[in-house]
Amino acid sequence: MKKSNSYFSEQDQQYQAISGVLKNIPAIDDQKNLEEFESRATTLRLFETEEFISKNKIDFEMWKNIHKILFQDVYDWAGQIRNVQMSKGSTIFAHPQFIEKEANKIFCNLVGENFLQNLAHKNFCQRLAHYHTELNALHPFREGTGRTLKLLLNEIARRSNFYITWEDEKVTVEKYLAATIAAHNGEAKILEFFFDEIVREAKNA
Repeated sequence: MKKSNSYFSEQDQQYQAISGVLKNIPAIDDQKNLEEFESRATTLRLFETEEFISKNKIDFEMWKNIHKILFQDVYDWAGQIRNVQMSKGSTIFAHPQFIEKEANKIFCNLVGENFLQNLAHKNFCQRLAHYHTELNALHPFREGTGRTLKLLLNEIARRSNFYITWEDEKVTVEKYLAATIAAHNGEAKILEFFFDEIVREAKNA
């Protein structure tokens, strides 16, 4: 069976046996059509998601609920931790049995750093890059980890009087992915420089 996304393990029972597309609520069996539906559905849920984020505590439960709200019309497992191993190219993500424990440890560290509040811009970017790397390595969801992680980091930035210009025309998807992979492989500075380009102080907005 051909997989449409190399993130997934051959043992992932969420795949449709014939099409190789992730099982989904509207029962779409074409990858392109699923991506289009997913984009529309999550866009419609974005305001609701951001409202929830703004009113709740930043922790792993928040991240799971972000995913649940955003993808509730697409996947019946929205908000649930994956139970299969995942990798992308040479990048291997956390084993599913360790995700919850490691996630709580990371968020506990964030609490210890006061969620990066009151840091100068450079220091904020350095620590944001660190937590992006740690959380991305967990990759707790079968699909949508990257999008929900961005929303989570947006809120950390907002509460620290920064904002992140993910859509900056000078910053390409390829550049972001390259920086993310480099950080995963221990080259933290590349992702720090990336955030330095797209993180702005809110007072200058």
